[in-house]
Amino acid sequence: MQPDELKAWRKNHGFTQTELGEILGVKKTTVYRWEKNMRIIPPFLHFALECIEMKGDEFRYRGMKTKKEKGV
Repeated sequence: MQPDELKAWRKNHGFTQTELGEILGVKKTTVYRWEKNMRIIPPFLHFALECIEMKGDEFRYRGMKTKKEKGV
């Protein structure tokens, strides 16, 4: 996965860098660095993103709303 692909995925799914970082268990700065090509994106990240897509409703049930759902 390339940095621009990660950023496009995140925006398309309505997550901020902070929200995606919380879901993945990393800091916002890590997501920022991946997107800016300052840090290598783990080769398995696409599997985590697929899982987020498949289990998206579970994040809503936990009270986490995406940027799209917040109306931002």
